[in-house]
Amino acid sequence: MDNDRPFARVRLYHASESQKYNQRPGSGIHVYVPPTFAQSPKGSRLIIVEGEFKSLALAEAGYTALGLCGFTGAARTLTGTDGERNQALNEELVDLLKMHQPAQVVFLGDSDVVLNAQFAVESAKLRQLLFAWKQFQFIERFTVAKLPLDGAKGADDLRAEKCAAFADCFEAILSNGYDVPAKASSTEIFVTLLKRELDRVRAAIKSADEHEAHRNHVRLLQSAGRLLHETGAMLLLRPLLRDVLDIKDGELSRMLRDVGKPAIEDTHIPATPEKGRVTLRNVEPWDKPVDGDELLSEITAFYERFCWLPACASHVLAVWSLQTWCYELFDFVAIVAVWSPEHECGKGRVLGVAEKLVRRPFRTSNTSAAVLYHVISKGNLTVLVDELDSVNDDQRAAICNILKGGYQSNGTAHRMTERNGEQVAVEFSTYCPKMIATITLDKLDKATRSRTIGVRMQRKRRSLKLTKFRRVDSTGLQRKCLKWAQDNAEAIKAVPPMDVNECATDRQEDVWEPLVALARVAGGDWETRIRHAAQHMAGSRSDGASETVSHQLLAAFQKYFNEHGEKSATKTFIACMNDVGDFADVNYGRGLTPHYVAKLLKPYGIEPRPLDMPDDKTARGYSRNDFEQAFQTYLNDTDAKTSIAERNSVTKPGNIGENLLFENVTQATGYVSENSVSTNEIKGGYGVTVSKPDTAEMLL
Repeated sequence: MDNDRPFARVRLYHASESQKYNQRPGSGIHVYVPPTFAQSPKGSRLIIVEGEFKSLALAEAGYTALGLCGFTGAARTLTGTDGERNQALNEELVDLLKMHQPAQVVFLGDSDVVLNAQFAVESAKLRQLLFAWKQFQFIERFTVAKLPLDGAKGADDLRAEKCAAFADCFEAILSNGYDVPAKASSTEIFVTLLKRELDRVRAAIKSADEHEAHRNHVRLLQSAGRLLHETGAMLLLRPLLRDVLDIKDGELSRMLRDVGKPAIEDTHIPATPEKGRVTLRNVEPWDKPVDGDELLSEITAFYERFCWLPACASHVLAVWSLQTWCYELFDFVAIVAVWSPEHECGKGRVLGVAEKLVRRPFRTSNTSAAVLYHVISKGNLTVLVDELDSVNDDQRAAICNILKGGYQSNGTAHRMTERNGEQVAVEFSTYCPKMIATITLDKLDKATRSRTIGVRMQRKRRSLKLTKFRRVDSTGLQRKCLKWAQDNAEAIKAVPPMDVNECATDRQEDVWEPLVALARVAGGDWETRIRHAAQHMAGSRSDGASETVSHQLLAAFQKYFNEHGEKSATKTFIACMNDVGDFADVNYGRGLTPHYVAKLLKPYGIEPRPLDMPDDKTARGYSRNDFEQAFQTYLNDTDAKTSIAERNSVTKPGNIGENLLFENVTQATGYVSENSVSTNEIKGGYGVTVSKPDTAEMLL
């Protein structure tokens, strides 16, 4: 190996997104072995640390040490032919233990591992593996030690800080280590280390600046949350955390429930994710330049391969998915609302496909606002919230506040916490891409709907077959998205503010403008496609989102008055609408009824009244004069001229094939498309292509 260190794997001083270490390709995970290790006497104490620099610093100070590639590098998971997973020691570590035959093994952590329960988990795992193997009978003691929380972070930093006094200081740290007994649980190790650092942890949380103090608070809660599944964990953790954090028992229970189930952890994509743990996945960038036009076509085809979408939706979802990889470059990012008139219309499938494409997806359902703002504050992720309609009203209102506040880059949420005897406000960022799935948008307040791009799903015919969504690997597309975003960061930032006159409101321009900008940089005819989609999906909406049933009803009345006169009896209007079938699936499948129509119109100040109709003097209904203000406020000329079915309304299965909104938008290159019609050719638009720059900016 050609490097300036005696290791098979070394950390690069100037790491890139694609390469953090220098090692022989395909050589696996190594143990760092200092050059003096072979001369160490057998039977002496062996110190296992994290990283090459710590092991080298200890070796130079006269200690026998080995370095792990992260403190999780001592063991690996083996999957048998029957699918059962077992833990085994790293093969290199096994050989080195046999060579040195230490009487005592010390697992040494950095100063901050007391805030990371994963260190305790790995300690328990390592202890079990060392004493379970008969070939390691020479090991008499297994000790877990750590550096003080208020001191140097690692052994190498401590040696540089203490110089000649290092040996005395380090021996004191080792003597304060915890001799782990047989069958000790992760919780027992974590609690023991925390108790020994109790005063330092409490002081660190209280004396740190506001941001760092809150970060330590959250890290400690998340660490405890990782251990809650262990038997008896709460009996050990609850009194300790209550003392350290100085909070009431009920508050502690709520926080642990919010941040501990599941625990959030930043990792690269694992081969077999640990059961019960959610990961925010990172990927490496594609190793070749990526063409934006081709990439968006691939993403569009991927959506259409598995989802039956309304017109333009696959184009919008493709560009939005690409935006998740560079959303920090924009002032706004849209909330995509996937909704339908009833269940089993494919909303969850859209979220599932998006999860395979977007940046670091965090998918959840039946969540809480506390979970969302803690997770979003980690940064660089995409939130996918399913079944939002099933959340109780109070919690849904809190979630909506995070959604609508976090569509712009300065979106924040604040919570009060006690520090040094006084209440202080803690700020969380809520800015990130978000996609939600819900039954109708009626339960979302209007301010939230105005920040959304609505994708209205319909139940597909049984005869229409799509590819089964099974064991799909989309890592290649994610890597291409990351590569394109990195290579085109400067070009994206150089796109000047532009008008999206296709949108009906200024707020909708805010959420559509980033998509148009990305489409312009991607090239081809993508800007034309996205502007066409904006015209179709946001050009005739009062709030920009797909219409509520109330909004559709207004448009239906406007069209009815234009065609049938200035008055209408309620029963006559309902009969006409039910014959057309536009509202067949609303009101739990009962269609329009007089009571339901009155309920939908009441918020607009419109109520039924007696009408002097030639054929029925006792008729009750509506006149155009009652609607004029609502028409002027919530509708425009496009609504007056366009039927409900043409504007992506509820469509009965019997006439779905006649509805142009559910034609396939783009023929999927490389896949067999089940949809029968392609509308890839879009007339009109702007279609401006910007060349890609030579400079690149790393986004992650």
